[in-house]
Amino acid sequence: LFGSALKDNSKLLKRAVITGCMRIAQADIFTGINNFRWYGIQDEVYEDALGFTSQEVQRILTNAGISERGKDFKEWYDGYVFGRIKIYCSWDVLIQADNLRKKPRQEMKAHWLVTSENEILRQMLRHPGLDVEGEIGALLAGGSISARIDDNVTYDYLHASKDNLWTVLYQTGYLTKELPDDNGSLLGLVIPNKAIRKAYEDELVEWKMENSDARQSTKLSKPCFPSTCWKA
Repeated sequence: LFGSALKDNSKLLKRAVITGCMRIAQADIFTGINNFRWYGIQDEVYEDALGFTSQEVQRILTNAGISERGKDFKEWYDGYVFGRIKIYCSWDVLIQADNLRKKPRQEMKAHWLVTSENEILRQMLRHPGLDVEGEIGALLAGGSISARIDDNVTYDYLHASKDNLWTVLYQTGYLTKELPDDNGSLLGLVIPNKAIRKAYEDELVEWKMENSDARQSTKLSKPCFPSTCWKA
């Protein structure tokens, strides 16, 4: 795909844009693609191009006749720091604005999370080598955590270290930078908004319930010795 459609297709293709959550792994001179420019969410170039700015959201809400709901949209869908500015999740804004245009009393919902199924959070909480309950608790309490961000991390190394995990959560939208002017590889990370906070809360409650059920099952089970097992 990379070699035929992009690199060797200069006669038919002048420019291509590839978007995604993670950086393309192993893009070097020995693979199908190498000489391209990469821009991450910390870069200021195109920082306002992959989401909605506050001005754009206000214009959308005004056109939909729901400008009075601006505070709700900010609490639920704003907070992602791209480069040096804050960005709204465009999918959530569009779906919720359309829903409220039809039913003004409808409650706010996390629409983007429905499409992602929170698989990363499930893996994070259930992986035996990662003890992150304390950090998650700090985030849910409105605090922040510090992590060393590695732009070259891929999903294959998600559970290799906590920093790898925080990097993936940061790059996939489950965490964001604490301050727009934060710079460098060591970042302060926070939960961006209510929609993402709900995902953490839901998965944490489910995980705790699973652990509680497992402990209760272990507590109720009785040891079985060879001479008495047949009586059970």
